[in-house]
Order: sequence, then structure tokens, then C-alpha cells
Amino acid sequence: MKHLIIPVLIILMLSCNSRKGEMKTGENISDSVSENLYSRLFTVSHEENFTRMTITSPWQGSGDIALDYFLLPDSGRIPDGADPAMVIRTPVSRVVCMSTTHVAMISRLGFTSTIKAVSGPGYISDKQLLSMISEGSVADIGYDSNINSELIVSLEPDVVLVYGVGAESAGYLSKIRDSGIPLLYISDYLENDPLARAEWLRVFGFLYEKEDEADRIFENIAAEYELLKQEVAWRLNNLPVVMTGLPYKDTWYISPGNSYIGQLISDAGGKYLWSDRRSASAIPMSLESVYVKAHNADIWINSGSAESLDDIVSVDTRLGDLKPVKTGRVFNNNARQLPGGGNDYWEKGVLEPHVLLLDLISVFHPGLVPDNIICYYRRLEWKER
Repeated sequence: MKHLIIPVLIILMLSCNSRKGEMKTGENISDSVSENLYSRLFTVSHEENFTRMTITSPWQGSGDIALDYFLLPDSGRIPDGADPAMVIRTPVSRVVCMSTTHVAMISRLGFTSTIKAVSGPGYISDKQLLSMISEGSVADIGYDSNINSELIVSLEPDVVLVYGVGAESAGYLSKIRDSGIPLLYISDYLENDPLARAEWLRVFGFLYEKEDEADRIFENIAAEYELLKQEVAWRLNNLPVVMTGLPYKDTWYISPGNSYIGQLISDAGGKYLWSDRRSASAIPMSLESVYVKAHNADIWINSGSAESLDDIVSVDTRLGDLKPVKTGRVFNNNARQLPGGGNDYWEKGVLEPHVLLLDLISVFHPGLVPDNIICYYRRLEWKER
């Protein structure tokens, strides 16, 4: 089988017009909308004296809730009727990150030095930021309900980038909001399309007044992803059946077919075992029911915390009877995991869906791309066999 042609540097760019229209006059009248290519959860419109950013479904289960933020320079006048707590002065120079994906976005634009605090430094993979944490120039603000609000306020950040997994997050963050520090909800993790998640880089472009650079970077990512996707769809007929996950206390949380990983599997030329299931969240199933259906699987990916095939059968010996275990076709997304627990798959990987796609193409279709280019995945082996 012939290899795909994988350029070292992507030359193809999306042919599209600039998202930014010419500014017009008129008080508080929307002059142009910065259109997204994939994301459905944020919109940006340029108005006469400010930029309005709207985040829809800011946290899991928030439905149609929409939050309006007003981005304007230090000298800009706050728009009439705007909540001062929703005003972000740009470009930001001091930020607090509550998710590793925020770190990846900021780092890609070259502003790692603006990060003043993170939530859970043990999960960070970025080398520059790890060095800053080690030197003591980046604080640890805690996690979830143990967030150190007083520490955050003392750091006087321009914005706190929030990862909200439920309505309860709005409660324990209220002290920060009441202090006048804006909380910007980054809900990239709720996007089901891999390119939609990566497109949140554009949000960071607006925060740092680097819109054009963020657009250029994202367009290159999207172009390479779409090119790979088209090549795979054109070349392949037989699709391997793919299973994911690992049970926890006899419950197997299944990602539905309309999920982020479901989309990646499909685009990489795989047939997801649960492609027919639709849900807004992971589906809990019994180990027995998954075991029965998984006998049809050819490949097993994203196998939880497993470091070896021994780890998988230690969960339940019956899992050793599954075809992917017997044939050695179990691949986990922890090739770039650090000893402290940080996994670059959940940091930089979110901003590199084209690399994740290439990894999965290599896993699903050996020989279609060079084997030595795999980045975020690794094949699990037996420890002593």
C-alpha cells in the first residue's frame, strides 16, 4: 500500500477571505462578525469601540446559557449597560489558567510568560511553564472546590480562564468575580469536533490582540487535518472496528458516537464500536455488556491508565480474551505522559488534531503512513512475555 504524502511543513492553506470586515461607524452597532469555521460555542463581533465575545454553554449542562464579554483596551470606555465584571482589558498580560489546554493555546501564541498561576501544576507538560513553576514564579491555586480564591485575587490577573464542569463551579468562583476580576469560561472541551476544539485558539488570539496570527495558525491546522481526512476517505474500503476506554469499578464509561473521540476515529478510517449511540456525555455501561460487544473489535485505543497489557487483564481477566489484546493491537494515548501525571495528549494534543489524526491513521492502517511518525500513542506490551 502506498504511503500518504506527509509534508514536513504544511504548505496548503485554506482559501478563505479574512474574517474581519471593515469597521463602520455607529454607536454600539455590530459592525462585523468574526465567523468560525467549526466551533459552535463562541462567537465574536466587532463593534465601534469594543469587541463582543459570546460564550454559549459555558459549562457542562448549562444548555443555552450565553455569556457576553466585552474586550477593550485600557483607555476604552465600558459600553453602556455592560457588566463591569464582564469587561476584559486587552492585550492581557497576567492570566490564571484552570486547564492545561489553556496553557497550550497561550504557549502556541508565544505568551507563556503571562501565566501567573495554574490549577494542578502536576498535570502540566509545557517545559517552559514547568521551569517557571519550579522557580516559583507561577503559583498553584488548587483544584475545583479547593480553589484558593484569596491567592488568585492577590495576583491581580487581567483574567481567570475558567474550566467549568458544572453549575457548581460558578459558586466557588463567586469570590473572584466579586473582586472585579473577570472570569472567562473556556468551553472548548464541550466541542465534539476536533477542529472546533482547536479553533478556540482564536479566542486567545483576541485576548492577546494577535487575531491574525491565531487565524493563520488555526487555518494551517485545519487545512492539514482536512487533507489527511480526504486522503483516508479516498483510499480505504475496509475499516477496522475500534473500541475505547477501560472499566472503573465494574462500570465502563463509553464515549458516544457523536463525541470528540468518535469523530477522530471516523475521520481516521475506523469504525467505532459505539458509533450508533448519541449522548451529550459519557454513557455508563456494565463491564459484561461491553465485553460481549467488544468481541467484534479489531483495535483498542485510549485504554485509561493502562501502561501495559498486564494492567488491562488485572482489571478483569476476561479482558485478556478480547481480540485486540490477543493480537497486540491495544494503543494508549499516553506516549507523552510525564512521571508527575501530566499528559500532553490533553494539553498540546488538543491543539494538534491533525497530529492525533495522523497517529490514528498509523494505528488503524499500518503501512499507509510511516510507522515512525506516531506521536501521542504507543502500543501496549506484556511486561514479562
